[in-house]
Amino acid sequence: MLLAEAGVESTLCIGEVYTGRNYFDHSWVEVKGRVFDVAVCMPLSEGEFVGGPVFDDMDLTTGARTTLRFGMDSGEGLGSAAMPALELDLQGYSEIQPSQNIWILVVAMASRCGNPNATFNGFSERYGRVRRTLRRLAIDPI
Repeated sequence: MLLAEAGVESTLCIGEVYTGRNYFDHSWVEVKGRVFDVAVCMPLSEGEFVGGPVFDDMDLTTGARTTLRFGMDSGEGLGSAAMPALELDLQGYSEIQPSQNIWILVVAMASRCGNPNATFNGFSERYGRVRRTLRRLAIDPI
């Protein structure tokens, strides 16, 4: 949403990410095929740390190209926890994720990025119908 607000064309994606050992379901943003993913460094409580935030395919913790492979196909497909993110638009998804309300988060981030006029309703109206694009590459990294 913040990229779109800045006039940058981007795609919200979902799929499986390969760590070199394991796969996990995840969402990220792509700009011209390059990955931007600030949340990959914050695994769920049952998840493992897989690296730093990714900006333009670079791991910001190491300063090197990320070793994560986004959009890979484990052969198992997305799990039941990820399916609502694929099936629902952002408005629908926000309604089933009240403790992690995306509109509150994006308004807070917009404010920190110098957009103090960002509003909850403004973002939900402009981006509520956005859906994730499933990324699934046929290439097996193993």
